[in-house]
Amino acid sequence: MNSPSLPLLTVLHQLISPDNQTRKAAENEVNNLVQNQGFLAQILEVAANPQQPTEIASVAVIHLKNSVKKHWSGQNGIIIHEEEKKHLRNRLLALVGSESRRQIVVQYGLAIAEIAMIDFPLAWGDFPTTLLKFIEEDSQNAENYLKTLDLCLKSLSSAKASNADLKRQALVQISPAIFQTLRNRWMLASGTIAKTFQTSPNLPNDRSFTSMIASAKLMHRILGNMILFSLVSVREELVVAHVQHMSQVMGPFLNHLTDGKMLPDPLMFFISKTATIFRGIQESAPMDSVPLLRYFSELFLYVIQAPNVPADCVIPALQFFHNVITCTDYRGDPTKNPGAHEIQNILSETNVEILFKNLVYKFFLLTPEELDMWEDDPEIYVNEQLAQDWDHDLKACAEVVYITLMRKYSQFLAPKILEMFKNAISTNSENDQNFFLKDACYWAVSLSYYELRKLVEFSTILTAVAPDVQSNDPKTKILKKRVAQIIDGWIPAITSEVHHAVFSLLLRLLGSGDYVLRIWGAVALKNIIEDFDFDVESFFPYLESALAVTLNLVRESQENFTTDQVLEIVSTIAVRLEKRVYPFIEKITRSLESLWSMSDSRKESILRTLKKLVQAIQELSAEFHSYLVPLVTHCLDLKIFPDLLLMREALQVWLEILIQTPTISPFLISVFSKIPELMQAEEYGSVDLMMDISLKYITKGGSEFLNVHTSNVISCLRAAFQRDAQLNTAELVVTTSVMEALILLFPGEAPPHFFSCYERMLTTIFSTEQNRTILGIQGYYLSFFGKLLVVAGDIFLNYLRGIQVERNMNNLIEALMERWLDKADTFNEFEHVKSSGMGLLILLISVAGNPNISGIVQRTASLCMKIRNRKDEESELTASDPSLASK
Repeated sequence: MNSPSLPLLTVLHQLISPDNQTRKAAENEVNNLVQNQGFLAQILEVAANPQQPTEIASVAVIHLKNSVKKHWSGQNGIIIHEEEKKHLRNRLLALVGSESRRQIVVQYGLAIAEIAMIDFPLAWGDFPTTLLKFIEEDSQNAENYLKTLDLCLKSLSSAKASNADLKRQALVQISPAIFQTLRNRWMLASGTIAKTFQTSPNLPNDRSFTSMIASAKLMHRILGNMILFSLVSVREELVVAHVQHMSQVMGPFLNHLTDGKMLPDPLMFFISKTATIFRGIQESAPMDSVPLLRYFSELFLYVIQAPNVPADCVIPALQFFHNVITCTDYRGDPTKNPGAHEIQNILSETNVEILFKNLVYKFFLLTPEELDMWEDDPEIYVNEQLAQDWDHDLKACAEVVYITLMRKYSQFLAPKILEMFKNAISTNSENDQNFFLKDACYWAVSLSYYELRKLVEFSTILTAVAPDVQSNDPKTKILKKRVAQIIDGWIPAITSEVHHAVFSLLLRLLGSGDYVLRIWGAVALKNIIEDFDFDVESFFPYLESALAVTLNLVRESQENFTTDQVLEIVSTIAVRLEKRVYPFIEKITRSLESLWSMSDSRKESILRTLKKLVQAIQELSAEFHSYLVPLVTHCLDLKIFPDLLLMREALQVWLEILIQTPTISPFLISVFSKIPELMQAEEYGSVDLMMDISLKYITKGGSEFLNVHTSNVISCLRAAFQRDAQLNTAELVVTTSVMEALILLFPGEAPPHFFSCYERMLTTIFSTEQNRTILGIQGYYLSFFGKLLVVAGDIFLNYLRGIQVERNMNNLIEALMERWLDKADTFNEFEHVKSSGMGLLILLISVAGNPNISGIVQRTASLCMKIRNRKDEESELTASDPSLASK
């Protein structure tokens, strides 16, 4: 027993102290007290006291919940006796009903869920039926019990629960009874709510009615989750009847919306949750939900067509139609596949056209809020447009569904979109509504290249929209943005005949005074340049202008996201035009230099751009080493930039400099000492890059480099192998390659420096782990040992013999050979097999005369024959086709 040094209430007050040291001391005190028998019951009574402030009650029950999670199963040496557990379970269930503070009710529910995750079903199998009984008998507090049941079902349905299969099996057995009880209560409540709404759309605000709506919402969610968690099957008559009833209940609410009227928020919740449930059922059980698809589609078509429906209701409705169109289970012969038959009925031409027109004429329309954001904060507007997520953004969702619909029903819809486009071009745009419809139509055309390409030439579309880009009318800015999107969407159709028109239009947008237009023009230009069929020659006359307007955009961007996007355009131009950008490198680096001084958060993007510039101008980058190298080494100063991502970007620039430079200059040699400094800092990663840099220095700098830095390279290798357990395969492979390069260059001097590395490698080779990573690393290490035995066999053999004597390990060499032969059969790379054969032959010679190695001799001979046969096959192949010899 641990005696409390302070009263419990004092400790709880200290837990919410603003002073960090006071809080830590109180947390230590609680960790000390939890070892006392009865402490959890004591802290629960503090939470249960209605006189206690909510924040004290809350912190008490949170610590109870956390203690349950940590200690309920007896872990950490703390035992909670069964009597106390039983008391806590019963007391928590009783407190849920009597608690009036919502925040505390939720914490009680979470504590009960934590206990259920451990005790259900073996020690507490009746708690769901107990909760159900309370819900039925105590209508005044039903909402609290429903919240607790909701939390428990979610927890028990997760795979994180201990004995998850057993819990799920027990839960599935009792779920039909829970579902039936809750459904009966939900039908009664929802019927009353619907009847009240039909009598008067202004719902009563009294406590009784508000409580009934809150309970109905919880039951609706629990019933839906039970279906989605597969606790009840969608094939059961009870569930089918529930889905049908949900559709009927939603009818009056949707009719109200269809009439153009607003719906109270509580009722909108029912539509939103029903939409989410229906979509989830179809996703998780597509064939089982076939009998219900008609009910789903009727509801969702209502939702899509009705005005004033919030996005969180419309998005699942649109996603439902996307899912049924793309679902492979619904494909095939409608006479044989009931899913295909049902989809044929649901997606009739009439319904497809309804979807199509609503997508374009309703969801594609710019909203007043979007126009306000365009004016007030154009960069945020662009960021949101570029980072849209179809699960949360209605326009992004509408775009995905439109593309899906067009792909599936292109023959039916392509002529319609073309007709819409022609009408939009010829319609008077002075009327604002017509103007926005024209904008929506342009967007639809930008997404319809594959469907329209056989019906209309891109040049025809470009000619039709060009006047909008050339117009000075402020209203046309929204059309100008769409023109950039049309160009972007139709890139495969951009031929040399329209290059001049396309580049001129995009440069006009890039040079405009509107930030949004400039970004969309830049995005379209980047995608054209990235295209596989991009024609460098046709773009070259526009290169200087394109770089100028893009660099201006870089300087003016305030948000990191848009800065990244624009710098990526500079990188793309450089990579595709290569040395042609050389005359502009100084101007580019000046812009990047000014940006560098403005913001730390953009440094990673700047380094990525510099890497691409070095890659583009290749050996000419040597002229800029005096600027690039100090910048890189500055980023690797651990005191100034303790940032792993920035460090990695800087190392990649350094590596690219070495790749592109024809020779390693004394200046480059002088800065290598930064690498061993970084290798010694254990918190830093990027070993693969540092080792790759070392390898480039060795292979390109040769003796001039090694005369200065051999000891530094050796210290790097030792540091890498000291933490080899933390390294990934790529890092270990390149580290081994550096060691191999040094040993090949200095076979007499280098091998003894790596004895500690060999020891780590042997540990890995003898590891019994069977995961793919370990097996791959073993192959590289054994291959290295094979080459080491060829170039420095005596040194390595003496090392092995020394280890054998030092550790009293008889037959270490024979054991290594056995292990090697076992692994050689699993090697995928022939290079590993070849070096293994050579190494094993040398080891065999070293143990000649040992009477116990006949099996090893036979297996080594078999391996050598495999190598010989493989070489013969290669010789025959190259003789028949000499072009394969170099390969």
